[in-house]
Amino acid sequence: MMTHKDFEWIADRFGPLVYSPTTIEQIADELEANNPRFNREKFVQRAIAQWEKHNDWRMRDVIDEIPY
Repeated sequence: MMTHKDFEWIADRFGPLVYSPTTIEQIADELEANNPRFNREKFVQRAIAQWEKHNDWRMRDVIDEIPY
């Protein structure tokens, strides 16, 4: 059985590596299915915080206009 520390480690290490926060939700689905005591909210918040910390460069390159 995985412990609280294991889930923190996964959030901290894999959060920054995924393409988008949607993938973090999918990871949380799998972890939740295997552990009824899994704190999904806490995991998702921690992993997304790590993703944002390491992936802010992606948002700077977004061009939000359509050239005609």
